[in-house]
Amino acid sequence: MIWGGVGCSEITNAATKELNIESELKNVADVWRVQEFEIAKYVKDGVDKGWVLRTTEQITFLVEEMTLNLQGMTSSRFVRAFLDEVNSWAFKLGLIGEVMDIWMQVCTIQYPPCYVFLFFLILMIVNLKFWTSSLQSLL
Repeated sequence: MIWGGVGCSEITNAATKELNIESELKNVADVWRVQEFEIAKYVKDGVDKGWVLRTTEQITFLVEEMTLNLQGMTSSRFVRAFLDEVNSWAFKLGLIGEVMDIWMQVCTIQYPPCYVFLFFLILMIVNLKFWTSSLQSLL
């Protein structure tokens, strides 16, 4: 049956594609709602060297995988209704990746503990802003 020049199969195909995008965005939000950075006290030769970030492999994998998924979504013609949310998540994942890169650089350079603590404080502020804006967008 044709309605307004558009066949039922085209309408159901479009609805299915939009549902897939909506489901994937929900998955992204659900995954990042429970992610946490693990930190540990770093002591060398009995001297407190500050805090270090534990393994980042899982979070790095998630950032890369979900960024690719979001890029795939943006190339779809069915993303229009979700474009703002897709762009928002792409920005947030980029920010997470940048923060992790800088954190790892700080840890490898081995700045004095006060600088590591300062960076940890900045990370907490960024994290707070990230989750606050995420929660506000969900409400």
